[in-house]
Amino acid sequence: MKQTCFLVVLFFAVIFSSCYKQLEIEFPENEPLIAVSCLFTKDRSFIVNVNKTIGFNDSVSHKITNATCKLYANNQFIENLTHSSDGFYTSPSNYKPDYNTVYKIEISSEDLPVVSATNQLPTPVQIINLTKQDSVMFGEDGKYLHQLDITIDDPAEINNYYEFTIIAYYKLDYSEVWWLDSTELAEVDTSYRTRTRVPQSQDIVLKNEGLLDYYPRTFPFSDELFNGQTYTLNINYLLPSSSAGWDDTEINLITDYQLIVAVRSVSEDYYKYKKKLIIHQENQNSDIWNGIGEPVQMFSNIKNGYGIFAGYTTFIDTIQ
Repeated sequence: MKQTCFLVVLFFAVIFSSCYKQLEIEFPENEPLIAVSCLFTKDRSFIVNVNKTIGFNDSVSHKITNATCKLYANNQFIENLTHSSDGFYTSPSNYKPDYNTVYKIEISSEDLPVVSATNQLPTPVQIINLTKQDSVMFGEDGKYLHQLDITIDDPAEINNYYEFTIIAYYKLDYSEVWWLDSTELAEVDTSYRTRTRVPQSQDIVLKNEGLLDYYPRTFPFSDELFNGQTYTLNINYLLPSSSAGWDDTEINLITDYQLIVAVRSVSEDYYKYKKKLIIHQENQNSDIWNGIGEPVQMFSNIKNGYGIFAGYTTFIDTIQ
């Protein structure tokens, strides 16, 4: 057996050493541009992060701390955002966005091209009902899948874009773990915990987005298949895996839990940006067996630069 294992290791060592070849690649120098990040919402003042794009081999982040960052509302100048720290610019007057207003930022810095972007807050999502059902089916790994149903009243005649996040809120119950003595029970962590759940679903609207294979922790989707209708999303999820075992005994420590559900109404630019971001982030999880993920052309609505400036509104509730 030892000889067999040695031969297997030797085989892979020979294969990988024979396939290794050092390459020297010269990457072209790109013109530096301003990169902006700002997702804004009602009842929260504007915060804009400003950076400078870097070269392929440059590992140093270039925060821009001396930019002029102008904020406009319906083409009317509001104020200059001021630098706070690490390239973040905030509203000196604590100015907060509102509905029915088109916001614009215009940013300049030294010899870099001036960048700008416009966006606005979408109207709040109309949620009719939220329900959860436990243990509705078995998943591929043999564990119970639970189900969250979100019923949306979608406005007609306009394209709408949404995003949801589901978070399990729970604590572990050790009262049935009979092999722990009083001292051990006193030391266990029984505080409440939160874990974001990755959706699993056969819902046609979610499948239509093409994101389920990328394991998104937040899920953007559009009303393309239910514009102007009342629609119920069926979302399956796993609970966090927490159990205690002794010989042939296994006790599930999560005996009761709640779901924190956040549903956002998002702008079209927000939706396009988040879809690309999810694919990009999952493609970074490469290894020797699965290879390197395909590069993703990120969406940007920043004129003459990179990044995102987009609005959203949030509905949030907790389900027992």
